[in-house]
Amino acid sequence: MNKPTKRITRDELYAAVWRTPVAELATAWGVSVAAIQRACARLNIPRPGPGHWQLVRRGWEMEHTPLPPAASTTPTETVIGWKWRSEARPADSTNGPSTVPVSEDLKTLHPLVKEFRRRLQKARIIAHGPLEVLTEEGDFNVCVSPARVNRTMLILDALVRELEARECSFVSVPFTVQTKAGAVGFRIWEKMRWEKVLVRQEPCGGGFINHWEDRYKTTGKLTFTITETYPRGARKNWSDGERHRLEEKLGDIIEQIMVNAAEGKEDAEQKAREREESHRRFYEEYLRRSAPERLEKMTKELHDQVEEQGKTWLRARGIREFLSACNQVMRRGREELPANSWESRWLAWGCNFADHLDPLTNGYLGCLEERFKELEELEAFVATLPKENQPQAGEVSED
Repeated sequence: MNKPTKRITRDELYAAVWRTPVAELATAWGVSVAAIQRACARLNIPRPGPGHWQLVRRGWEMEHTPLPPAASTTPTETVIGWKWRSEARPADSTNGPSTVPVSEDLKTLHPLVKEFRRRLQKARIIAHGPLEVLTEEGDFNVCVSPARVNRTMLILDALVRELEARECSFVSVPFTVQTKAGAVGFRIWEKMRWEKVLVRQEPCGGGFINHWEDRYKTTGKLTFTITETYPRGARKNWSDGERHRLEEKLGDIIEQIMVNAAEGKEDAEQKAREREESHRRFYEEYLRRSAPERLEKMTKELHDQVEEQGKTWLRARGIREFLSACNQVMRRGREELPANSWESRWLAWGCNFADHLDPLTNGYLGCLEERFKELEELEAFVATLPKENQPQAGEVSED
């Protein structure tokens, strides 16, 4: 009842999260970061992505994601803090966080959990600690000792039933929660310590030889972890405490799963856009720095091609003159050579060879057009660069 709360409108919250980092807002308002994140999700307010505030501190002018129009079901204001959760989901009593009923009967387990428990009963125990659970189809990501199996199954049963009531499903290996916004992976594990244990003593010459063994020492404390990387900064761990057990925190866990699914997708997409933008800037910088060198190389290549093709054209013209002289000798006073004679066929073959060599007839000019336009564009780009980056007149490449 004494938890701090803050009532705020949709427009005010949108302006606040784009003006100040959420962590600083949470400190100023006396609420948690997760409470502000949940309020943004409830009011359909976009938040800055990872790296936004680092770039702002470096002097970058970052664009704001526009506030989308409010749907008919979107509230115009909300309460950030403890009361927000009671609005989102009715509490069982007083104004505390919502609770999820946990059964005490293992006979009524959800079919998915029941089948997983059957598989756990056949699992191998690792160093007197956790059960070895293979990540196969139908498995949950669980790492607990045999003494905590039944309790873990009851938690999983309550979790699965509540999430299915919210139109979620369980897919992949191991199981992940598939919500409308995306998939969320999770893990239930028991805190354990790794220590050396004295297993036996052997008498030896009036003394003893101690035999030690490395074993896990279980603590009985369970932890629920959301294993997804995104969204960054959101709460992802809940553990047994001195006052409250994990079962009492399932309501908060499920609310956070639903929020993380939507925000995680946006966070990952924002990170992908930032990577794409970074690659684009890097590529543009590379093009800018390498433009003078590429221009020099392209100019030299075109010069060499013009010179080489000029020699080839002279060669093709010489072949045609030679074939013309051959034609005069082969006719021997005749006006025309017979169409099917070997002389006619050989002269036609020679002309085809000359056409193949001649850059005026073999398609060289068509390919040159595109290459020359590229050269002109590169020359225009280099002309816009600072003078120290432009090649000097008469400069010749070392190549």
